[in-house]
Amino acid sequence: DYPAKKKIQVLGLSADLIISSIDKNIDCFKPDPKAVFYILKKLGINKPEDCLFVGDRYDKDQACADNARIVSLIIK
Repeated sequence: DYPAKKKIQVLGLSADLIISSIDKNIDCFKPDPKAVFYILKKLGINKPEDCLFVGDRYDKDQACADNARIVSLIIK
């Protein structure tokens, strides 16, 4: 969701790639899989079936994974 880079910095974390729903290349929210496809492309992953989408919401995260045809793990 929202400005992820600031959240990551505040938490003292780092990541290889930080993507947010409001980024100009995305501009949509889950369950639209546009961000997932963007991330796969940026990371050079050609086979979505090699990925696992981890989330905590069935209505957003699992639906997004389903829309991208990626296996999901929902953790409550």
